[in-house]
Amino acid sequence: MKTKVLVSTAIASLLTLASLSTASAKPALANGELRYYYPEYAACDTYTSETIYCTDMVEDYTTLDYGMPFYYGTDDLTNACGAVAGSIVVGYFDRDYPTLISNWVSYYPASGRFKMMNSTYVSPVMQELYTLMRTNVDDVGVSQDDCKNGLQTYFADRGYSLTYTTVESNSVFNYNLYKQAIDAQKPVLIFSNNATICSPTFSESQGKTVIANQNITGGHIMVGYGYSTITYYNGSTPIRTDNYILVSTGRASLSDAYVNVGSTSWLVDGYKLTVS
Repeated sequence: MKTKVLVSTAIASLLTLASLSTASAKPALANGELRYYYPEYAACDTYTSETIYCTDMVEDYTTLDYGMPFYYGTDDLTNACGAVAGSIVVGYFDRDYPTLISNWVSYYPASGRFKMMNSTYVSPVMQELYTLMRTNVDDVGVSQDDCKNGLQTYFADRGYSLTYTTVESNSVFNYNLYKQAIDAQKPVLIFSNNATICSPTFSESQGKTVIANQNITGGHIMVGYGYSTITYYNGSTPIRTDNYILVSTGRASLSDAYVNVGSTSWLVDGYKLTVS
């Protein structure tokens, strides 16, 4: 578990209160089903930014011990965010179950860190998942059930069992359950709708933090691998605290991103992943 703690005990107690689950309504689903299809480059992306004037930005974050693979889609697979997210999951578990990817290991044995995307070995995984998930068969992209079932089949075909455990309470995202999954070294499969992924950057010389937002329109699937609390200060006084999950987005343009959980209306479902 990778943790960076830069806050005092008094501030940490305040952050514990801020980490409780936030009740937000789930997005409405057309005809009872949301399709997940988000492409690598989408004309419907919108970009915004927020500036926070502060003298310091302090982050307390935790990730899976060895991080997460940052794979991304290719032009030959359309509407493939399900297959891409699935390949990220496969790459992560390939550390402990090395037969998941043929003729390749997803990490460097000396450090345990994950390798960069290698199309020679990762693309066949995506292609198989693309088929197993029935991508573009019933409609554009995948349904949640087809994504989950296809990923389970991939593992089962190699002799393993993949199980899903919700990180919700009463159909609402529970930040504490999510954090418990990460602390237990379990990635979380995230089904989202109209999510905003972002990257905060602090400039001490300019006395501000700029949060660059990329707004994703429609259904998209990502993999959670960490969580973060960021506190902004003017002098010694905290002026704002934000809680985030850290995700592998499945996109080359912003592969490693933050998602704010102050509101979770963007979250459709989230599942802790366990392999046995």
